[in-house]
Amino acid sequence: MSNIPQKLIFDILSRLEPKDLIRYTCVSKAWYALIHNQDFIKAHHERSIKT
Repeated sequence: MSNIPQKLIFDILSRLEPKDLIRYTCVSKAWYALIHNQDFIKAHHERSIKT
């Protein structure tokens, strides 16, 4: 699908606002799965607390 490493996508998406993440679940099945992954949700939450 993409030449972009999954880890980089994870890092970029984890910096976005929740409303944007919901919109981006439509980009692909892989992004949908990533955004709904418990590890991603936890990382996003922890990052949002720090800022």
